[in-house]
Amino acid sequence: MDNWKALPIDKYDGTTDPDEHLDVFLTQVTLSTTDDAALCRIFPTSLKGRALSWFTRLPPNSIDSFNTLSSQFTIQFATSRPHSLTSLSLVSLRQDKKESLRAFMDRFNKATLEIRDLNPAVALHHLTTALKPDPFVNSICKKPRSYMNDLRRRADKYMQMEELTEFRNQARAEQSTKSEKPVEQSYRGRGKEISLRERPIRGPKYTQYTPLNANRAAVLEQALASEVLTIPKRASTPPRADTSESCRYHRNHGHSTDECAALKDKIEDLIKQGKLHNFVDRSGSSQNRSYQPRYQDRHRQDRYDKTSDRVRRERSRSRERKDDSAPSHRRVINTIAGGFAGGGTTSSAQKRHLRAIRSVNTVHRQSSRRLPAITFTDADFKGIDPEQDDPMVISVEIHNCIVKKTLIDQGSSADIIYWNTFKQLGISEKELLPYDDPLVGFAGERVSTKGYIKLFTRFCFDEQESREVQVKYIVVDASTSYNILLGRPSLNALGAIVSTPHLAMKFPSDQGKVITIHADQKAARECYYASLRVLPLEERKSKSNRIHAVNASATVDETIWDLDPRMNNEERVEPIEPKVQFQIGSYPEQVTYIGAEISEDDRLALCKVIKENKDLFAWTPSDMPGVDPKIMCHKLSVCAEAKPIAQRKRKMGTERKLAVETEVAKLLEAGFIREVHYTTWLANVVMVKKSNGKWRMCTDYTSLNKECPKDAYTLPNIDRLVDGASGHEMLTFLDAYSGYNQIPMHARDEEKTAFITDSANYCYRVMPFGLKNAGATYQRLMNKVFQHQIGKNVEVYVDDMVVKSRNVDRHVMDLSEIFQQLRKYEMRLNPEKCVFGVSGGKFLGFMLSFEWSDECEKAFQTLKERLGSPPVLSKPDPEVPIVVYLCVSNDTISTVLIQEKEGQQPIYFVSRMLQEAETSVVAAECLVVEGSVRTWITEIMDYLEHGTLPSHPTAAKKLRTQAARYVVIGGDLYRRGFSAPLLKCVEAEQANYILREMHEGICGFHSGGRTLATKVLRAGYYWPTLREDCVKFVKHCVSCQRHDQELSRILGNQKWFKNTRDEELLEVLWAYRCTPQSTTKETPFRLTYGTDAMVPVEVGEPSFRRQYFQENTNDISLRAEVDMVDEVRVRAEIIAEACKQRMTRRFNSNLIKRSFKEGDLVWRVQGTTRRNSKEGKLAANWDGPFRVRHSLENGAYKLEELSGKIIPRTWNASHLKTYYS
Repeated sequence: MDNWKALPIDKYDGTTDPDEHLDVFLTQVTLSTTDDAALCRIFPTSLKGRALSWFTRLPPNSIDSFNTLSSQFTIQFATSRPHSLTSLSLVSLRQDKKESLRAFMDRFNKATLEIRDLNPAVALHHLTTALKPDPFVNSICKKPRSYMNDLRRRADKYMQMEELTEFRNQARAEQSTKSEKPVEQSYRGRGKEISLRERPIRGPKYTQYTPLNANRAAVLEQALASEVLTIPKRASTPPRADTSESCRYHRNHGHSTDECAALKDKIEDLIKQGKLHNFVDRSGSSQNRSYQPRYQDRHRQDRYDKTSDRVRRERSRSRERKDDSAPSHRRVINTIAGGFAGGGTTSSAQKRHLRAIRSVNTVHRQSSRRLPAITFTDADFKGIDPEQDDPMVISVEIHNCIVKKTLIDQGSSADIIYWNTFKQLGISEKELLPYDDPLVGFAGERVSTKGYIKLFTRFCFDEQESREVQVKYIVVDASTSYNILLGRPSLNALGAIVSTPHLAMKFPSDQGKVITIHADQKAARECYYASLRVLPLEERKSKSNRIHAVNASATVDETIWDLDPRMNNEERVEPIEPKVQFQIGSYPEQVTYIGAEISEDDRLALCKVIKENKDLFAWTPSDMPGVDPKIMCHKLSVCAEAKPIAQRKRKMGTERKLAVETEVAKLLEAGFIREVHYTTWLANVVMVKKSNGKWRMCTDYTSLNKECPKDAYTLPNIDRLVDGASGHEMLTFLDAYSGYNQIPMHARDEEKTAFITDSANYCYRVMPFGLKNAGATYQRLMNKVFQHQIGKNVEVYVDDMVVKSRNVDRHVMDLSEIFQQLRKYEMRLNPEKCVFGVSGGKFLGFMLSFEWSDECEKAFQTLKERLGSPPVLSKPDPEVPIVVYLCVSNDTISTVLIQEKEGQQPIYFVSRMLQEAETSVVAAECLVVEGSVRTWITEIMDYLEHGTLPSHPTAAKKLRTQAARYVVIGGDLYRRGFSAPLLKCVEAEQANYILREMHEGICGFHSGGRTLATKVLRAGYYWPTLREDCVKFVKHCVSCQRHDQELSRILGNQKWFKNTRDEELLEVLWAYRCTPQSTTKETPFRLTYGTDAMVPVEVGEPSFRRQYFQENTNDISLRAEVDMVDEVRVRAEIIAEACKQRMTRRFNSNLIKRSFKEGDLVWRVQGTTRRNSKEGKLAANWDGPFRVRHSLENGAYKLEELSGKIIPRTWNASHLKTYYS
């Protein structure tokens, strides 16, 4: 140690990896010494800072070896170790838009080096998703590589291409900059000749611009990222441009992005459209609104100012119009648009109407109609409450009907009559005239129309003071609290002036007087209140309606637990009468609803049973225990041949991304989803905007649904449900709390519901919305929960539940029974959507009510008249037994169902004559019963053993004839056969076993029906329907159907067939050798050994030769069969030759023979090799003519040319045809 020198390593200060420092230290020190004491003395020389301070504070005699010192050192600085990276760290790695491929690959390689035991397949997967779309990514997808070395070599080629392209672009840019300099000089030479007309100055598009809280370059980048703005075509750099400044929007030089006037106008356009509102400066300062000229070059602007006084005047006028205190309007909100106003319904008429107001030379003409002066005073107010802001609601007369609740809307360009009102007027639908243009609402939504009609409308019902005008009404199918909406066309035709402070409308009469109509203030407020609580139909379609609820009394924060993604695209259950809140929880907002029109006693009884079961109501997802998976869980029946599909991630705007993160957080908190890795199925999320402006997250399961067969579980009949729920005095509407999510997913199918987000991939633990068979699963659960209640006191259609009762007392008992079932299956209700104790409501699109109106009375009396003649049928009572009376004869049948309740009351009856075919039904059934008891073997054995014959002479004669070919041996029936001496007779069950064993067993190769029947006979079995059963068995064999021959023959390479030759060869050969061939009528086994082989079916169902096997004579019989096998082979050869001759005759029967005689002139087909290659497709197909020299029989001929030269080879008649001269 005398020559000891300082270590050539960096001193450790405690901020880096301690293990790495120890490795470096030992590597250097052990070159000089390995003494333990020396290592302990040298180690402090490699420390500094906090590490050295730690060493000096060690207690004396605490270090006994270098191992102890190194152990305490690593423990002390363990927190400085770098965290080990996994493959998940590659998920967040993305290539930037401006990042080159080489720079990203270097960054990606550095990241992969820090991951231990990285799987190359995982690295390749993350690399593919991290790259931005370009040709390199496309090449990876087309030809994937399993090794990173191959991928890097391919990436090097694309890096060179990318760098070469960038170099060429820079060269072109420099060349274009040089080529623009002479143009500049030409402009300088012309100097004074340039006038304002040759290059006019473009003034600003807006006089005022919205102040921004960021520079325009940042706004541009955000607009491009959210895809609300696209970059225009690249513009060329103007002459004398300052090349030090560049514009990101135009992609040229001469001005900066913040100074770009076109970008400034484009941003202002987007702000006025309601976009980019995050960049609007709302601090109140308006210093950025000052007018900025298009051109920022001071010298050029001064030059143009001297040549044009007009420009200076415009600038001065702009300054005068400028008002810093004027508010900036973000957007314009319109009212209902469409209809016959605005010049007409066609586009050309509307444009002509717009040009008329823009015209500067319009001649103002005096109106031909002089209107009287109309004024309003305080005396014109006839309302009840003077402190009002009520709408103008009046009554009018149409089609001899007084129509109340008519709204006067001066902002509407159309006169609208709603479909329900139109039907109540009693006008035929055929009188509607076609009108296909939709109406546009104030939010931009479009409402379809059903047509229009012209109706005379009378205003004011006084005979002396009234006026009638013809109005074009557009008929709209929508739900609203008003009957008619009168807009500007009718008000203008009437000449009406409306004053909402006075709730009055005045218009001139035909005699010139002023008529006043006062609004109905009470009806106006009732309609307004109904508009807030009734679900307005924004868009009604032919089969389903979209309903958006407006509920001012809802107090639960929708943004917290709104986890039910149903879009309300169908009518939900809802009451038709007012409802009141009823608190059932510990907090004031934990309420449900009860009908407001029930009595106090009934309300108390309902409140009592609801409070007793308040634990069945859920306020948050944590209140839902969920249905037990043993009772019900949703399984995905994905087709076995389906390949998992992982959808590519779709782009989303910033607002949608934030909404997705919020929804995912709610689902995670609720426990509905979990994070998942290495998914097979992967779907995108789709964000849909709700009526209240919030976002709803749905999942696109279209790919998964295509591979799942539809569940054929039958949904209830809607007509039956509506009929069963109608006519009850008391109803309760129930709704499950996020009903679908109460059913868990099957554990093996959870990951198939995976969806992709920016942060991670998740899958559902509960049944989500959007799956193909989710509705059927939910209906199956409801039928199981209310198995004994459906039809009795509840009706259920998927997630719509209605509890029904004949009276109030019974309703309380029914609710207790329903609550008991819900508690048994751990289901929870949504108190916000439950309404108890109402007399009517909407269920499945139909109105249920218990009101008895004049129309009901009239219909009831009509029904009584029609049912006045007996028999009068009554509705059955489930609690009373039903008695059946039946009367049957040879020609007629009559039956009636009767209940003994206050006398005999008929429920249903049938009385009719029997058809000719129906008279044999009883006899046929007796034959079936008899056949199921006595089999064909029983009859023959009874005759052979006991001499028993049927009573019918014909049947007895037939049985004696059949029994002559049968014999009973050892209690079994055998048939004397032609293919074998004795064939064992078997029953249907035994026959089924034989067919399965010989068709699918070890000796079976799924042969055809006729071959199978032959094999059964040769094995020694028989039953009367042998051939028919064999054909039917083969026809219903699943394997035979699946591997049946294709409709078109397979051509080309067949390497895609699965190669299982080694596994299946022995069974195939054994089955082939034991099957009789159609060409020889013998099995290959018998042609070799002289006898048929023993097949496995003879073990399961013993045949005659196995049942009566004689071991002492068996060897002798086998040797004798081998000696006589030549005879069998000769007979098989004769049969095969006969088969070939039959095939030849059958083929030649349809063959047209072609023959020639010596001396005939013929054409010879010209093959490809003999054609003239220069002629191409136009070369002749036949060559000749030639003369037939000799006929060699069998269609062969010798040819010669006309000159006598012999043509070599012989030619078949198929290559020749007759020459006609």
